[in-house]
Amino acid sequence: MTISAQKIRLGAASQMLFGSQDLGASKGGLIFKYDPKFMEIKCDQFLAPVAVFKTEEAADVEVALYQTQMALISVGYAVYGLGNVTTVAGTPNTDTLKFGGQVYVPISTFDATIPKNDNTTNNLLLHLNKIFSAKGAPLNFARDKDTEYKVTLQALADTTQAAGQQLGYLVEQY
Repeated sequence: MTISAQKIRLGAASQMLFGSQDLGASKGGLIFKYDPKFMEIKCDQFLAPVAVFKTEEAADVEVALYQTQMALISVGYAVYGLGNVTTVAGTPNTDTLKFGGQVYVPISTFDATIPKNDNTTNNLLLHLNKIFSAKGAPLNFARDKDTEYKVTLQALADTTQAAGQQLGYLVEQY
């Protein structure tokens, strides 16, 4: 196999969608984690395991969002609140993000397009079937720092999908 630098270094996501909501610019790209857990089956007659079973799995995406807009911040606060943005009646050009209390947790799909640096228009595509915001997003309002907020999106099993892709999938275009 020949080594190709274009296959080693991918670009940051050129687009990230929470459902149909474009998440805009990010800082530092996104981190995708797939974390399976296994149980080894051992027998007295053998030193090594004789079988293995997957007992749990998790997938999540972490990304630091850069654009301070209520529609984008609501993605990070969905677990704590309504997860939607409303315009205050009679007050032009204002959006309100409400949070707190027992409310519906918005669940959506997640799609990210990660360009390949191979002088083509090919991408690596990440799709998670069902996700929710798993942590609140701390907002940093400081004079000497950019305002960014880190969002963690956790995948749920989509029982309508076939085994092997109930969390999501990665697609490489070539």
